[in-house]
Amino acid sequence: MQKTLAGAGGAYVIGIFLIESIDYPFQIGFLWCTRLVYPWRTFALEPAQMALDKRYLEKHGNQWRVQVKVPAPVRHIVGKAKLVRPLKTDSLAKANALRWNVVAEFREVIASAQRQLETGSGSLQNPIVRDALDYRKELQRALKDPSYGQEIAPWGEVVADGPMVMRSLISERAQELSEAGNPGAGSIFYKIASGEETLLVTFINQWLAESSMKPRQKIDYRRAVLKLDRWLGLNGHALTIEAVTRKAAGDYVTKAFVERGAHWRTANKDISCLSSYWKWLRRKGHVEDNVWQGQSLPERRVSKQEKKRPYTDEEVLKLISNDPPEYLMDAIFIAALSGMRVEEIAQLRIRDVQNGVIDVKLAKTPAGEREVPIHSSLFHIFERRCKGKPLDSFLFDELPTPAEGSPVERSQKISKRFTDYRRRIGVDDRLPGARQSRVDFHSFRRWFSKKAADALDNGATGYSPWTIAEVIGHSKEDMPLGMTMGRYAGDTSLAAKQACVESVTLPIRNKSGREPE
Repeated sequence: MQKTLAGAGGAYVIGIFLIESIDYPFQIGFLWCTRLVYPWRTFALEPAQMALDKRYLEKHGNQWRVQVKVPAPVRHIVGKAKLVRPLKTDSLAKANALRWNVVAEFREVIASAQRQLETGSGSLQNPIVRDALDYRKELQRALKDPSYGQEIAPWGEVVADGPMVMRSLISERAQELSEAGNPGAGSIFYKIASGEETLLVTFINQWLAESSMKPRQKIDYRRAVLKLDRWLGLNGHALTIEAVTRKAAGDYVTKAFVERGAHWRTANKDISCLSSYWKWLRRKGHVEDNVWQGQSLPERRVSKQEKKRPYTDEEVLKLISNDPPEYLMDAIFIAALSGMRVEEIAQLRIRDVQNGVIDVKLAKTPAGEREVPIHSSLFHIFERRCKGKPLDSFLFDELPTPAEGSPVERSQKISKRFTDYRRRIGVDDRLPGARQSRVDFHSFRRWFSKKAADALDNGATGYSPWTIAEVIGHSKEDMPLGMTMGRYAGDTSLAAKQACVESVTLPIRNKSGREPE
């Protein structure tokens, strides 16, 4: 029997050695045959089965990344619908080996969120807070109508009015919570129910309703406050505005961002959102000090190699010489020869492109609201897109229009399709370990600015550096002679803007058929 087993083991080793060179269908057949001959062996079916095993893996560009969906009930706690982490490899075999540690980490994040949901960490999920808010509502009603809830003696005398009764009930409930072994719960219940302190999240909706932020910004600002709210609950702090002292704010920055290795931009974005909320609270009389002022992390100097950059002429030529959908190619040409932002292009209507001028009305900044002469090489695109359409129609009517208040921008389809197209034709510049490429759709805007500036250096006339700023929608007051040129001199003439726009020309192949050098 031992000799038979040894022979079987030898056959198995030889089989595994040979299987690497056999086509996939035959690999499966071989393994099943081996299973029948040697039923006591447990086979992992590698590498054949592993090649198909892509659980939790997703191809992003040329690289693999791990993706785990977050269950709907805890998405508001995690802050995302899915957790994603790049594996920084284009090898599926290597990705298979790397993924499980990441998946385990993501599962722990989800499990932690589920524990928070069950134990009530964070004011929106905390049953004690919800209970306190109910008591507070009853107290407020009694304050408006003292007869509500009043205590009347059998002989008809009012022994205690409504507010007195409610405050007594609140004290009794707080005492019960403290005697149950959780003094902190009793204290926070009393402070919220009696109105001594105000929940952190109380004024979020009012604050955002009064702001002029875009829907997408409001989501980020709300998320920043809710993230702080969750952290307070998990770290033993009261979930109120009053509990966020300058010391608590500093503690939050250190533990939630610095110690976790968060990027300084990420930390400062959240701190800026919280500072905005506190400014509003101070203006409304709810706080006396903006505890987030001075809490920002120092900016890390970004090297020249890490910065976003304009396209090279070779890259522009490649991008305009392939075969993307017509709407995408039109957007590329307009961006390259006007310096416009992608959302500005997507928001254009027929009425905005009359008499050879683009009237940009929906812009990112006040300086972005401007008139840009249409480049002579773009006339055919605008004529084709305007033909037979009512003035109120979108120039790019094939793009879906998001519902009012949606955080999705109208240009999303252009941006996503362009990224796929750019990568497909090999136009990319991603440094090792970097989250993003150094080139994107906005690089057409950078390329336009560079070309207009280069033309000035080479003797172009009829416009100035301040004209370039006005054409692309930057504030001239941030430039040299800002007061003189930005405020006193007024708007640049259309003739100067036309000269600026026409100074930029698309690259072409030279007579030898080679791309420009």
